[in-house]
Amino acid sequence: MKQKKCLGTGKAKGYGCGKQTEFRKYGLCNNCYRHFLYETPEGSEIIKKFTIKAKKELKPKRKYIKWIDKPFNEMVKYVQFEICNKYIRWRDNSKYGRCISSGLSIVDAGHYFPTTISQLRFCCQNIHGQNWSDNRFKSGNLQAFKDGLILRYGQKYFDTLERLKIDCRNWPKLDRIELIRIGKTYEYLLKKEIHCFTHDEFENYKDLINK
Repeated sequence: MKQKKCLGTGKAKGYGCGKQTEFRKYGLCNNCYRHFLYETPEGSEIIKKFTIKAKKELKPKRKYIKWIDKPFNEMVKYVQFEICNKYIRWRDNSKYGRCISSGLSIVDAGHYFPTTISQLRFCCQNIHGQNWSDNRFKSGNLQAFKDGLILRYGQKYFDTLERLKIDCRNWPKLDRIELIRIGKTYEYLLKKEIHCFTHDEFENYKDLINK
């Protein structure tokens, strides 16, 4: 490399010893550049910028995790709130436009039988669009919920739901594979805008989609 005089350029303009040097950073030799960085206001600014950049590069980037790769408990919550409930709100809003128990606007997806009965947690026949007041502050407003189900779908529909509560005791425990099948089915139903209201109908779609 051709030698040149140590004369500062850019932010280092006005600095330099004037000696011939091969190393040049901001036009300065190695020794002058070191003094420039640590002993001048301009050099302090450069160090500050380098430090900030280095911290950003070292900071681990948050990796997006697909819902099927989440830990099981997190996946249950994701499928419930981001997939299943989202579908239920769309289904009932697009078909009826009003809460199953109060007749008000739909903002939540409420369970007739609680999510503590895990086998019915994702049962579309057990989940219906509700107003936030009924779902969150009136424990589902169950008597009005029941009346709404019978009025909208008939007594047989409600009787079937009650029978599902008994039958589900013999169903296999929910595991990761089954949860993925459920999540993918709800995603498919929403994407294709298919209205599904019964457990048996949902099971047929689940088998069809997850062959």
